Amino acid sequence: MRQHQPQWQQNEIDFLENLINEFPRIEIVKQLQSYQRKNKLFVRSYGGISDKLRKLGHQNDLQLDRLNKSQLAKLLGVKVERVQYWFKKGLIFTPGATPSSSTIVKLRDFATWAKSNVKRLHSIDRDLLAYATGDKELADRATALRPYYCPVINITTGKRYAGIEDAAKSNFISGGALSLALKQGRKCGGFEWRFEVAA
Repeated sequence: MRQHQPQWQQNEIDFLENLINEFPRIEIVKQLQSYQRKNKLFVRSYGGISDKLRKLGHQNDLQLDRLNKSQLAKLLGVKVERVQYWFKKGLIFTPGATPSSSTIVKLRDFATWAKSNVKRLHSIDRDLLAYATGDKELADRATALRPYYCPVINITTGKRYAGIEDAAKSNFISGGALSLALKQGRKCGGFEWRFEVAA
């Protein structure tokens, strides 16, 4: 039997209407659920929120096969400058008809590019990346890389490194050994280490 859900409150509807046509559906759902938890409201399911969005006139996922730079950045929770950097690294895009018009990115092109650029995507929210690429396995692989590329601090010397790989190479130690030492809170190469931010 389907669980009875409380009637929608006006503040929930207002919250949704402020997000419509600004974010893809999965991001709207996440933001509303966060709002509901914060305000101690009933936390609605993805399906329930999607049904309400359709009734409010939300287009099906903003016709997500074609996004401009700003929409792709919003979809993935990154800055537009990062998307522009991806263009330099091989992400295929379609220029606008005029110099002032928006650059268009097709999601299938982004998904293809992402498969060979997983390292560049490690900091992106797993669910958003899976949604954008249609590839949960890729999103899992990118997320798994997150600790490896998180900035690392040599506690003994106070020096900061871009990640485990950088720290290991600079100190002539094994990346695997350093990764294990960071996880277990042990010394490696005679030094004490920590992540700059908890992974």
